[in-house]
Amino acid sequence: MTEQRKKVLESVKFLKANFPAKFNPKIALITEPNFKLPSCFEVIKKFKLIDIPPHIGVDNEVFHILYFAKCNKKDIIIIMVGFIFMMAYQCGIWDILFIYLSF
Repeated sequence: MTEQRKKVLESVKFLKANFPAKFNPKIALITEPNFKLPSCFEVIKKFKLIDIPPHIGVDNEVFHILYFAKCNKKDIIIIMVGFIFMMAYQCGIWDILFIYLSF
């Protein structure tokens, strides 16, 4: 098992243990930190990325947030991260994380 997969599985285990009851996301939304969610989004739970293991040491992590939300009765994971962070993880750990979370 690769080191990246171990980290992904550690994150998935933590997040699934913290899912709200009957939460079953099929959609992941990645936005800028200052993006204002439309009124249809109901945030159920949120985490700073710095609090999700394994800690990957990204600058200004305090601004990176992951939300469990609902919109029109659909469960959604929303991650608010800066552009540089998104570019660094494009087709990386977060893509894999969302795939694992959806099963």
